[in-house]
Amino acid sequence: MVDISVMTSGVLHGQVVSGVSVCIAVCGRQGLRSRIFGGSDAAPGEWPWHTTMSYMAMPNCGGTLISEKWLITAAHCFDNTSSEKKRDPSLWKVHIGFTKMGYTPEESSAVTIIPSKIIVHENYTSYVQGNDIALVELSQPVSFTRFISPVCLPEKTHRFHFRSTCYATGLEDVPESVPLDSKRSLKKVAQTLIGWRTCNCIYNTHMRPEVSNPAKPGMLCILDTYGEKGPCLGDSGGPVVCNEDGAWFLAGAISFSQGCHLKDNPTIVTSVSFYQDWIQQVTNSSVTFSPQSINVTDDVDNDTCSDLLSNLTSGNR
Repeated sequence: MVDISVMTSGVLHGQVVSGVSVCIAVCGRQGLRSRIFGGSDAAPGEWPWHTTMSYMAMPNCGGTLISEKWLITAAHCFDNTSSEKKRDPSLWKVHIGFTKMGYTPEESSAVTIIPSKIIVHENYTSYVQGNDIALVELSQPVSFTRFISPVCLPEKTHRFHFRSTCYATGLEDVPESVPLDSKRSLKKVAQTLIGWRTCNCIYNTHMRPEVSNPAKPGMLCILDTYGEKGPCLGDSGGPVVCNEDGAWFLAGAISFSQGCHLKDNPTIVTSVSFYQDWIQQVTNSSVTFSPQSINVTDDVDNDTCSDLLSNLTSGNR
């Protein structure tokens, strides 16, 4: 994975109390400059909104901190044959402010909190059908530091610059023989952001009915054309963030793909801006959506995708 991350300024993240605007945090600001160039390890404070959720002591999904008490993740993280048990918040832990998990002693910046609520979108049935979004309320608020702070939330009118580079974060992949609760680092990976129509254009080049048109309204996609890097199992619900004029906005939560970072197989993510009304309703408007500070007019999302296709055949990998 090759990437360069830049320390930037953020957007005020506040709320109005009795007609007075109160600043409660600065969203979308990296705590420290990255000292990793040409690598994939996340530096302390580089992605302070990233969270990992463990279920019964096993890392299970990613998430994104959006306020001192709320995080966004994927609804399917709480699926299993006994979904009500998987939706029991007492069986989960949320890990924030870390770059390494499973190490002793734990990083001094790391915080672990048990959730108090897990709220899955009421229209969610399966990740392939959409509405793959959930909100998790923490049992106690976190204190914001250089290592823990919220990402900026995009309003429903927000327009992302498609075909630009954004970033996904998640725990490093491990071989099948290695336990998921072993020592693992937080990783970052650069990906190209595209819209759902362009995403379907790429999938439809496979000429396989079972993978045709998997993306729907309310979804975005990310890809590495040659499939050399990208999200994999356990990264579900994790953030895809894009830098706009010095602030990092949450484009979406990782949902699903046809396989781990295969060429011409974009990863589908749930578009956060699409669900602004739902998020505000569930959180009782206790989270803030940040206005867009740049003008994006080239958010082209259509059936043209030849520039994004790999020129490698399966025998060239």
